[in-house]
Parts: sequence; structure tokens; C-alpha cells
Amino acid sequence: MPTLRIVFGLILSLLTQIALQGQNLEETFQLGKTNFLMGNDQAASLALERVIFFGQGQYDAQAFEMLGQISSRASQFEQAARYFGSAVQASFDEITVARNTLFKASAQLRNEDFQLALIELLGMSDALPDSLIQAREFLLGVSYFNIQNFAESRQHFRGAIPPEAKNRIGQIDSLFNALESIKHPNPKKAKLMSIFLPGLGQFYAGDIKNGINSLLLTGGFFTVGFIVAINYSLVDAMVAVVPWIQRYYVGGFNRAAGIAENKKKSKQDKLYQLILLTARPN
Repeated sequence: MPTLRIVFGLILSLLTQIALQGQNLEETFQLGKTNFLMGNDQAASLALERVIFFGQGQYDAQAFEMLGQISSRASQFEQAARYFGSAVQASFDEITVARNTLFKASAQLRNEDFQLALIELLGMSDALPDSLIQAREFLLGVSYFNIQNFAESRQHFRGAIPPEAKNRIGQIDSLFNALESIKHPNPKKAKLMSIFLPGLGQFYAGDIKNGINSLLLTGGFFTVGFIVAINYSLVDAMVAVVPWIQRYYVGGFNRAAGIAENKKKSKQDKLYQLILLTARPN
């Protein structure tokens, strides 16, 4: 079945190329738009790229926007952001500029370019319809959340909620209050505990298996080092065993901090999903 789809795509692209040879610009644009709406992305891209190349700017804003959507559908978010940026540059009216800026920022967020998305969103005009303002506020909430600025994130998620759904503002506040109350497990505390006693930080973070492994491995190497020092010499122990002790001891308390951080982030992510559902504009 995948092979048939590939063959069909190649045939469609070939037919599109043949059709393009005898079309004027308007027909080529309409062909690209039709294929885009039908989900025939490869054929749509061929037509839209031809429009941009030969069109002298006539259809650039629409063509770049569709190419950005095609790249987003293919999870090529960096490329999508470039296309949406080109659509912004080619647009002449404020609404189209704002829409493509939001698309660009959304692609950047999906590509985890949070700071770049913030720059785009903060540079937008405030003189926009409520729906676009709410969409911008939602994306700002996402941006700030992902750089761990929860205070700013809360305010922007609140701003994303339309006036007729004010009851959801209280829900947002409750979720952020719960988020701020997450203190356990503390990565720094987990690290210090494992420095004091290998494995203790992992136990504190709830990872019993890794805690036991760390305790046994590090404890075992300390025991071997002690035996070598007694039966041979301190130098022999330092040369043969200390590098292994250092590796597992240092690695152990760093892993304890990482385990605690991941546990804490997992709790935050669950609340984040609820925040997204609650704040999403209608």
C-alpha cells in the first residue's frame, strides 16, 4: 500500500508538471490551491512554487502561506516558519500579516524555538480583532510556560479566554496555583542527599531501583578500594579503583538530580495539558 501511494504521488506530480506547461498564472495558482485543499501536498507544492517563481509577487502571500501549511503537515516546522515569514513579508493587509505571524510563531513553538516565537508574538500589533488577540495571548502563554516563566504564562493564558467564558479564568488560576505548589521532588535536594549517601537521592525521588543500583555499585567499589589499599597500597587503590568510584559516585548524584527533575516535570506537564485545554480560545 505505501508503494502504491508513492507511485500515485509520482504520477500526480508528473501530470501536474505537464498541466503547468500550458497554464497561465491564475490557472496555476488555482491548481495549487485545489491540490492543497485536497491534501495532495506534493502536487500543490510544485504549482505554488511555480507561482512564486513566475508570479512577480501577485500571489506570493497566499502561496507562501499554503506552503507553510504543507510543511507543518509534514512536521517540517523550521521550514514552515520560513514560509510563514515570507508570507508576512509579502502581505499588505494587517489581518493577513497577523495571521501568518501567528502561524510562524506556532511553527517555532512546535520546533521548540520558544525565544524566537516570543519575539514574533511580542512584536504584533494590538489593533487586531479579538479572535487574533486571544490566539496571540494563548501562544504567548505557551511560550512563557516553556521557558519556565509561570507568572507571565498565567497572565497570557488568562488573556486568551474570551469574555463569555470568564468562569475559566478561575480554573486557570487554580491550575497555576497547583503548579506553583509542586515542590517535590527537589532536584538540588536529591543531589545533596546522594552526595551524602549514594542512592539516597534516588530513593527520595521515588526511583527505588536506581537507588539500590547506585548504593550497591558505589558501595561495592568503595569496599574493593579499601581491600586493595589494605592488601597492596594506597597508590594501587587510587590507580585501580578510585576512577571507578569517581565515575559512579559523581554519576550517581547527577542522575539523582536528573531523576528528580524529570519527576517534577512530569507533574508539571500533566497540569500544563489541563491549562492548554482550559485556556484554548474557542
